[in-house]
Amino acid sequence: MRFCRLQAVFLCLAALCLAARARAESWLFPPGLQEIEAEAFFGCAGITEAVLPDGLISIGDRAFQNCSQLRRAVLPASVETVGDQAFDGCAEALYILCEPETPAAAWAAASGFDWSAGTVCRALVIGQSYTGTGYALQGPAYDMHAVAGLLRHLQTRTYTVTEKTNLTAEGILAAIGSAFSGATADDISLLYYSGHGLEGGYLVGQDIENVSPDALRAALDRIPGRKVILVDACYSGALLEDGEKGITRKGGSPLGSFTRDFAAAFYSNTRSLKGTSYYVMTACQAAEECGEGYIRSGSSGRSMGFFTYSLCQGCGWDGVKNQAASPLADSSGDGVVTFAEAYSYAAAKAYEMNSLQSAVVYPAQCTWFSPFRP
Repeated sequence: MRFCRLQAVFLCLAALCLAARARAESWLFPPGLQEIEAEAFFGCAGITEAVLPDGLISIGDRAFQNCSQLRRAVLPASVETVGDQAFDGCAEALYILCEPETPAAAWAAASGFDWSAGTVCRALVIGQSYTGTGYALQGPAYDMHAVAGLLRHLQTRTYTVTEKTNLTAEGILAAIGSAFSGATADDISLLYYSGHGLEGGYLVGQDIENVSPDALRAALDRIPGRKVILVDACYSGALLEDGEKGITRKGGSPLGSFTRDFAAAFYSNTRSLKGTSYYVMTACQAAEECGEGYIRSGSSGRSMGFFTYSLCQGCGWDGVKNQAASPLADSSGDGVVTFAEAYSYAAAKAYEMNSLQSAVVYPAQCTWFSPFRP
């Protein structure tokens, strides 16, 4: 009886695969399946969603490799092993859904895919206007509201957004600890900063005291889970310097050691996202200043950072009107803006507005965490 039942299951799966090669569809796999063998569905280009059944124990090597339209896979808590390259070559926007504190969640966390396992999303959005000082900026307040609006508009994930402005240097560090309190290994914590920046990657408080890269790193390292860091500030690319570029040995910058220390928090030995929990995007390179200006959208207009406006626009949010718009960064046309697409659009658009700034990202091709998903 057991043999006949399994034989029937595999015949059913074979029929599913043949159908998927012919047309795009969602699969709800049959119950009773305990194993998906190696290369079982290799190259089934028509499958868009795979809902795997409770009781499934293992997924073989390359089981779904090159299923080029597969955008969503649901892995039950019963899954104990996922084979090598099981989901490689699927859609760029592949989204893995799994249960918290399961082997599937651990695999997803280590594999560089966009994934959710009871994920809680929190955001700290900081706009430093330096009101009442001689260093006042107009754009950061609008930047802050635009990013907050974008995050609250996102689909698939719901953010708890904390907006802060005119924080002292110590206040910035304290806000990080407070906003992300309670984060777990399955969660996402997003820090956005718009304000003044100094050479070496320093952020500037309302009290004109500085947050060093080392202090910022220490505050972020205490937060478990995945961290997204977005910085619209001059010299912010220094947060991603490896410590060897742009620093001379003779009379070199005394800030070099801080830059190297901070970079270590974001780089793994292989310079790969796998094995690390950070995704970082900055408005300009280490030696550049970034710009803000008066931006018009239809009959409306306001001062914003060029990078922040472009990033929001790419992800489907008009930062001037503070309303939803078409996600212009969706270059693949699949209805999902990946971080790679968001960066490419934001970098090009900001450079078009101000050719003196060039946005920086690490890692260059981040497949986890799509900022806009239908």
